[in-house]
Amino acid sequence: MSETEATDQKVENTATEDDQVTDTNAVQVVVGLSNKDVTAESVENELVEEAIKFINETVRETFYKGYLEIGKYLFVKFYDSDIERVRSKNPKKKASLRKLKSHHGLPVHPSTLHDMVRVVAQEHFFSEHDVDSSQLTYTHKCELVKLPDDDNKIDLVQRIINESMSTRQLTHVITDKRKELTKSKTGKPEMISAPTQLIKDLKGLFDPKISKQLFINPDELKTLQPEQRNDLKGKIGETLAKLQEVTRIFKKCLQEIKTIETEEKRKE
Repeated sequence: MSETEATDQKVENTATEDDQVTDTNAVQVVVGLSNKDVTAESVENELVEEAIKFINETVRETFYKGYLEIGKYLFVKFYDSDIERVRSKNPKKKASLRKLKSHHGLPVHPSTLHDMVRVVAQEHFFSEHDVDSSQLTYTHKCELVKLPDDDNKIDLVQRIINESMSTRQLTHVITDKRKELTKSKTGKPEMISAPTQLIKDLKGLFDPKISKQLFINPDELKTLQPEQRNDLKGKIGETLAKLQEVTRIFKKCLQEIKTIETEEKRKE
C-alpha cells in the first residue's frame, strides 16, 4: 500500500469512528439521558422502591398493632377480661356492646371488632401455654381463632412457623380441620339447612348495609403485602365462581317453578 493510500485509509477509519461517536451522542440526545443520568435514575428508582417497601411494612405493622390495641381495650371494657365470655356463642351480650356495634360512627365492620377481641383472647391462651406467637402475622391469628383453643392449635402454630405457611395455605388447613371436627362430633358430615332456608339466609348477603362493608378502602389495600393481596384476589375469585354457580342453580330453579305454574294453569 502506498503512503497516499495508507493516509486515506487512516482518514476513513477516523471518520468512521467519529461517526460512531456522533451516533452514540445522538442516541443519548434523543433519549435525553447520558450514562451518568441512567445510573442516577436507577439509584433513584431503587431508593423509591426501598422507601415504598419500608412505608408499607410500617403502615401494616401500625395498622395491625392498632387492631391489637383495640382488641385489648374491648376485651377489658366489654368482656371484663373473661376469655370464656369471648368464646361464648350466647347471643345475649351486653347492651353496650350491641350499641357499639350498631353505632353510626364505627369505622370498621362489627365483625371486625369481634375478630380483634378473639385474637386478644387467643393471645392469652398462647401465653398461658407458653406458646410464642410473635412470628405469626395478624392474619394468621385471625384464621386460628376459627379453631378451638387446644393442643391441636398449639401444634398448628409450630407447623405454620416451620413450613413458613402463608395465610392462604393456613385457610385451607383450617377448613379441612373444621370439617374433621364436625364429623368427629356427629359421626357424619355437617348437615346443611333446607334449600328454602338457605335462600332466605342468602338475602342477608345483599343487605345494603353489608354490601357497603364489602368494599375495602384503597389505602387499606396498599398496606397489604403482595402475598396478602394475592390471597384476597384468590378468595374473591372463588366467591365469584361460587356466585356464578348459585346464579345457575337459581335460574334453573326459577325455570322449574315456571314449568310447575304452567302445568297447574293447564289443569285449571
